[in-house]
Amino acid sequence: MKPMPPAIVPAKLADTKSQVRPGSSHAWVEIRAGGSAGLSAEVEVTPLGLVAVGALVSAILLSTGALIRLARPPR
Repeated sequence: MKPMPPAIVPAKLADTKSQVRPGSSHAWVEIRAGGSAGLSAEVEVTPLGLVAVGALVSAILLSTGALIRLARPPR
């Protein structure tokens, strides 16, 4: 099996649409507030990464429910 190319490609150095690996999703957002403040974010995720994120979110939600149930006073 061939090694995969690097997952992170700086957006300013290359055309990101041509650098995205097949089978992965790519998203980019830039938010500006006023003239000097702003935020930009870029992410590339594979299907296996989405499964991992889903498992982590599920574990957090299930553990939160259990903690809330344990924190309630007994009836």
